[in-house]
Amino acid sequence: MDVPVVHMKAEAMGFKKEFDAVWACASLLHVPGTQQKNVLVLIGEALRHFTDYTEQSLGGLLNSMGIFKVMNRWITDDVRINKDQKWINVIIKKIVKIVIQSDESRYDLLWERVENMDFRALMNTTEYDFLRTNERLGDRIMLLGLGGSYAYGTNNEGSDIDFRGVTLMLPSDLLGLTEFEQYEDDKTDTVIYGFNKLVKLLLECNPNTCEMLGLDEEQYLIKSKLGQELVDNSGLFLSKRAIKSFGGYADAQLRRLQNAIARDALPQTDREKHILKSVMNALDDFNRRYAGKENGSIRLYIDRAENPKLDTEIFVDADYKHFPLRDYTNLWGTMRTVVRDYDKIGKRNKKKDDNHLNKHAMHLIRLFMMAIDILEKGEIRTHRKDDLPILLAIRRGDYMLTDGTFSTEFYEMLEEYEYKLDEAAVRTVLPDNPDMEKVEAFVEHINRYAVTGE
Repeated sequence: MDVPVVHMKAEAMGFKKEFDAVWACASLLHVPGTQQKNVLVLIGEALRHFTDYTEQSLGGLLNSMGIFKVMNRWITDDVRINKDQKWINVIIKKIVKIVIQSDESRYDLLWERVENMDFRALMNTTEYDFLRTNERLGDRIMLLGLGGSYAYGTNNEGSDIDFRGVTLMLPSDLLGLTEFEQYEDDKTDTVIYGFNKLVKLLLECNPNTCEMLGLDEEQYLIKSKLGQELVDNSGLFLSKRAIKSFGGYADAQLRRLQNAIARDALPQTDREKHILKSVMNALDDFNRRYAGKENGSIRLYIDRAENPKLDTEIFVDADYKHFPLRDYTNLWGTMRTVVRDYDKIGKRNKKKDDNHLNKHAMHLIRLFMMAIDILEKGEIRTHRKDDLPILLAIRRGDYMLTDGTFSTEFYEMLEEYEYKLDEAAVRTVLPDNPDMEKVEAFVEHINRYAVTGE
């Protein structure tokens, strides 16, 4: 080997971080005892130091410091020649403690400053390469922005990063035989709707899609010229349908709260009654849709249990003829989901479930806030910066009692927002339905561009 050799006493070593390892073979025994410690120090100084981490140990170190939050992490291969090491890549953000003053009390909040998180840098990592390489995305994306808690401003240390967007249809979707509704990447919690699918959802004032048009400017990661036109024309899609859509989502959040509380607090017999009520609520839209059809009937009721582990249970009598199979499957799927949630009793992780309950309670109030804005002001306001004190107080559990139920103050607040929504529904100047002639003209304008580029 063409490697230089240095002949010297161990005590004379002066190397500084030059070696990965030192092999002392039958040599240190020649060093006088009085010099052994000094030589070992010199050997230590000659070694390079590497602190190796796993994803878990590095995340634990950063989280234990209390000033950083790990936003994302991933593994990459070494790009150097003849190197097969793996590298951990980590995106972290600083947690800043601030004080928010409300009219009635001080809120000492640990609020993570979203502006300190570089979402664009995250979007440009290899994990999000699909945004650039997928034929339906790339420069066809009209809008891409924050979703979920980061969009509302209610994020905490456990919040996921969600991106939501809309992309142009391909010419073959509009003129040929291909079909496209949405692109989903489960690994990054990214959902990008096809433009036509988005329009259909917006026409129903679907809350998840309305939110995309009400972000603050800095919350958009991609906004093309056509994307700006979509935001500017958001009023085309607003109508009194928001009463039912936002109210329906709020009702679903409330049912989740009621279900979880009932699951933990009620005797088994009463719990079965509550399950029945929840099932009937969940079927309400279904029953309205098929009202007046003479193709059968369904009846749910409580009777003495056949299951030896229960006192009472729900029974069903059903008789349908010539009933659409897909609708029949949806019907049973809805009931199965409700009952399955109740059957999780005894398997509850209290801390985790309490966090979820507080989150449901917060979103319940947030949905009312957004619906009232739409009906009273004709505007979509997703980022609830003026409402953060109350929303974050709900999320951190200020309105939850020690037994897992919610305080009287929370239900009084809920009742107040229900009243405000009812009042806004009466006073709103929004039309009963969108102006379809204007909507169709806008959709034609966007889709013409998707085909011709003009």
